Amino acid sequence: MLARHTADHRKLLQRVMLQLRDEHRKEKSALSTPERLELVKRGDDDPGLVELYFQFGRYLLIASSRSGSLPANLQGIKL
Repeated sequence: MLARHTADHRKLLQRVMLQLRDEHRKEKSALSTPERLELVKRGDDDPGLVELYFQFGRYLLIASSRSGSLPANLQGIKL
């Protein structure tokens, strides 16, 4: 089931690539997401974290809006 899920999502996720310039990508990617968020709250710049959230949002939208199901935002649905 995991392999089917991965293959299905990979087709859609690979359509878009976002790469923001970040000189310190390797050092920051070794940190956990909460650690990276804390650094951003303190004013640090982390374009890699922006990329991560962009891709996570895309994943959630793909997972929640599939053919044959209701749209994720329910706009236009008449009950």
